[in-house]
Amino acid sequence: MNHQEIYKRAKINRVVITISVMYGVVYIFLIFAYIYQWGNRPIDKTGLIIVTIIFSVALLFLWLYAGRLKIIIDNNYVLFRSGMWVPVRIPIDKIENVSIKHFGLMKTPNFWKNDKTYQFDFEKRAIGIHLKNGKNYYITIQNTQEIKDEIEKRMS
Repeated sequence: MNHQEIYKRAKINRVVITISVMYGVVYIFLIFAYIYQWGNRPIDKTGLIIVTIIFSVALLFLWLYAGRLKIIIDNNYVLFRSGMWVPVRIPIDKIENVSIKHFGLMKTPNFWKNDKTYQFDFEKRAIGIHLKNGKNYYITIQNTQEIKDEIEKRMS
């Protein structure tokens, strides 16, 4: 089988970056609280070490399991992957049609029982992949028309 790549896009999750920055600000505050012994019950060395370990493990887990999003389209599959979710591998021959779904600001499409949605970009449009068995996948992403065209080329 030839798995020639057609479209590949990877990005770092903005939410993970935001949480990391917030952790950093809180940790810097804790370091200053330890150095200058702020408050009625200041943090001691053991407390700072425990917080350091907890923050380090939490950030490592966050970056490994949610830090990177990836979408790949090749001749046989559409693959959407994040460390946080189980990769979604959709065979091209199981796809009935592909559409572009537009929705309002701060609203997601109204999904039914067989629909699944994945947020890749904060966009007002999503690529809808409708399978022959009735399941639907929606991925909010930029370049929806380009992705739709790439998938449709492989369907014929």
